Amino acid sequence: MIKLSDEEKKKLKRYSVYAAGGVTILLLCLLLMKCEGCSSKKGSFEEGKSHRYSKSEVKMQGFGQDWTKDKDKADFDEEKKFKSVAETNEIADNLMAAQNSVVDNMRPLDEKKRGDDKNRLDEQEKNRREEEMRAEEKLAAEEKRRAFENTRNTENQALLKKLEELLQDYESATTTADKNSALDKAVTEANDLLKTDPENAQAHYILAKDAERKQKYELAIEELKKAVKALDDNYLYWYDLGKMQYIQKKYKDAQQSFLRSCELNNKFVQSRYNLGLTYVKLNRDSDALSAFEKAVEINHEYEKGYIEQAVIHRKYKRYDQAIKAYNKVIVMNPSNISARMELALVYYDSGNLAKAEETYLLLIERLSKGQSLTLAKYNLSKVLYEEKKYSQAYKYAWQAYDEKDFLQDKKLIISVAYNYANILTATNRNEEARKVYEEVLSLSPSHVNAKINLSESYLAEKNPDYNKVISLLTSAYKTDSKNFKVNNNLGNTYLLMEDYKNAIEYLKKAVEIEPSDIDALTNLSNAYIKNEDYQNAEAVLSTLISTDKNNWAAYLSLAKVCIQLDNNEKSLQNLEFLQKNAPDYRPAEVKSLLAVLQD
Repeated sequence: MIKLSDEEKKKLKRYSVYAAGGVTILLLCLLLMKCEGCSSKKGSFEEGKSHRYSKSEVKMQGFGQDWTKDKDKADFDEEKKFKSVAETNEIADNLMAAQNSVVDNMRPLDEKKRGDDKNRLDEQEKNRREEEMRAEEKLAAEEKRRAFENTRNTENQALLKKLEELLQDYESATTTADKNSALDKAVTEANDLLKTDPENAQAHYILAKDAERKQKYELAIEELKKAVKALDDNYLYWYDLGKMQYIQKKYKDAQQSFLRSCELNNKFVQSRYNLGLTYVKLNRDSDALSAFEKAVEINHEYEKGYIEQAVIHRKYKRYDQAIKAYNKVIVMNPSNISARMELALVYYDSGNLAKAEETYLLLIERLSKGQSLTLAKYNLSKVLYEEKKYSQAYKYAWQAYDEKDFLQDKKLIISVAYNYANILTATNRNEEARKVYEEVLSLSPSHVNAKINLSESYLAEKNPDYNKVISLLTSAYKTDSKNFKVNNNLGNTYLLMEDYKNAIEYLKKAVEIEPSDIDALTNLSNAYIKNEDYQNAEAVLSTLISTDKNNWAAYLSLAKVCIQLDNNEKSLQNLEFLQKNAPDYRPAEVKSLLAVLQD
């Protein structure tokens, strides 16, 4: 069916009206012609039913009128009728011609319309066929894609199954060689799988494990991010991502990853424990403690959770809670050496030296030669030294020093050697001590305390080599200029050398670092007195007395300084105070000074 536009419909309607009008006019004309023809004949019912006659015709037939006169008139009327018919015919012919003209004029328009309709139909048919072809091509492509997907899915499922088997082999392997072999095979399968399935989570997880093995932690993080993007609800992927971020010190990222892992599986203790370690790095000890407590709620025998709780309690000097946590571990696992070692340290920190000694002795009985035994002996020697059990302290310090090669950490070796040198000094083995201090400095040239102690050892000789002492202390000062002992010892050495200017310089720094240290204040006041700077000496001695109210030597020195400053009144007050409150302190000298002032 041909569809016409609105304009074409209007034109066709207009032409139809014109044609109908023309036909109507033609029919009316023909009807008039017929009626006039009938009036020239004699009427009868057969020829013209229901035809009405005129009055003149009735009158002529029935009432004796003049026929001739009427006949002429009738002839005239007949002629007039013929003329009228001719005119009517002419009008009809003109109307017919007009109608034909309208029809002729409409014909080109109809032909054009039919041509346009045909072109439109042809175009529509062409479009329809093209659409059908495209639909057929799309269907064929979709069928081809489905066939390919089915094939690929089958292949992927086979690869994935093989990958899972290799991953299980990797997890269950007991030796490094077996683990590496399983992982190498898994990496090959993972790369094959990613060719057809680029977002496969398990394949990316395998590649992350391979990167971790090669210590390419950033690459491992990238692969794990792809894994969790493809499979967001796998708590193990988030856990491993957190571990890699922790190793790379991205603690805030690690926190979020461990939290996500805990959210997905709140019974996975490792995620909760590692979250606690991350909080420690972020200095959020309270949150860390909560995480470790949650870890042991999940697994009541999770030893590391108790140990980390104890570490935090020890940090905040909550020694009773730390001891309780370590003892829980030891009850669960008596062979946990780390817990016993740390428990002994807590006893030492809390001042319970007897329990610390007992714990270390039990450890030494249990341990065979190795790093743990060496460290236990080293720590025990420090405890015994604090208890002033010097001979026993020397015994274990020597054993630890002799077995220091078992230690894998250079810092521990230095600590053991330094401790041994200190105990040698304490037991008057100065020559041996110096050799060990020199050994410490060969391992750690910037070891400040070794330099301080070695310098003190040289200073304790009858004829000390001041230059050697100053050299050691100056070297220590370059490393740590804020060290109290370095500044105090430098000041004292210069004081002994009668270099009062340098003595005052370093002793002032020592007092700035430790304002209430009695020795530093005493030495500084002496340096001022020797340098005849009595005003500063008076100020330092006043500070010393306010710090140490029973420092009788300070009262006597202050009285002497006040005499030099002509402040006899203040000098007299200090001497009288001494005589009243410390009558046995240098009474002859006090009495003599009082006599001078009272004269």
